[in-house]
Amino acid sequence: MKLFLSIAVLLAISFASCKDEAYEEVCVCGKGGNLTFIFKPQHHGDPIASTSTYRDTIYMKYGAQEFPGADRSNYDAYFVGVPGENEVKVENMRCGIYYFYGAGYDASISEVVRGGIPFITESTSGTIEIPVPVTED
Repeated sequence: MKLFLSIAVLLAISFASCKDEAYEEVCVCGKGGNLTFIFKPQHHGDPIASTSTYRDTIYMKYGAQEFPGADRSNYDAYFVGVPGENEVKVENMRCGIYYFYGAGYDASISEVVRGGIPFITESTSGTIEIPVPVTED
């Protein structure tokens, strides 16, 4: 019985290892793919629209699932929204593991709002809408 359990555990580990290696070969996060991300910053479920004086910004950390901090230099890329729109569109992305951090201005409370979310996708093409929860400091 112990031998059977040992073999089952080893097989499970080897299958998981193969999947991880294949995933890493195909899903290398960053630019250069066929995915479009549409980020929708939301404060208590309400959309946050970019303004001409404070445009919504999405910061990306590639290969991370933990908040890397609010300092912009901790991120690999950032993208800025268009004034009047309540989304930030980013094209030509690859599948993979990301941490997204968003900042915007909530005109209803006259405050800057920030927040982030870990994200993983295996999709290699198409469009993915990503709600980004934000809150006041």
